[in-house]
Amino acid sequence: MNKKWVRKSELLGLLDQAIVGLDETEKELGRRVSEKAKEQPTASEEMLSSIKASLLEIEKAVDELKYVKKSEYRIAIAEPI
Repeated sequence: MNKKWVRKSELLGLLDQAIVGLDETEKELGRRVSEKAKEQPTASEEMLSSIKASLLEIEKAVDELKYVKKSEYRIAIAEPI
């Protein structure tokens, strides 16, 4: 597998974009859950549990990206970019 080295600054920029995007997605999903709960108080508990699980996965992904961003390791990515 061919590897292409990227500049850390480029990677950090991409990670910042991903973190912001995931944070915005998490906020939007939270807002939608709140709206649905108000509209349909008897909404399926299974649906709400699924959405909450998705939100937890997003939070984990954000935490992992923040960890990668803080690390000092050189990171290689496989081509194509």
